[in-house]
Amino acid sequence: MQTVPLIEFRPNRDATSLSLQRGGQVLHYQMPDAIGSFYDDIEVSGPLVFAGFGITAPGLGYDDYRGIDVKDKIVLIFEHEPQETDRHSRFNGTGNTAMPPRE
Repeated sequence: MQTVPLIEFRPNRDATSLSLQRGGQVLHYQMPDAIGSFYDDIEVSGPLVFAGFGITAPGLGYDDYRGIDVKDKIVLIFEHEPQETDRHSRFNGTGNTAMPPRE
């Protein structure tokens, strides 16, 4: 076990946005509908895939990536975890689920 200092980050709500362009149409989202944190403004392009919460948890019988190809694609995911307000969730009820250590 090791003590790790936690640093709180609060993004500038007015400056946080996401714009998606497809076929000449641009959709623009502001926080809280879009959340991201990058050091500077960035622009990326490529195929987009949605991967739920982006969680693979074989021990819980859950895999958001099952059946989707994410290689060389931009992956869009929800933050947090599924069923986070359900105390009977297969995850850690209403608490955060701890990740097992990597071998």
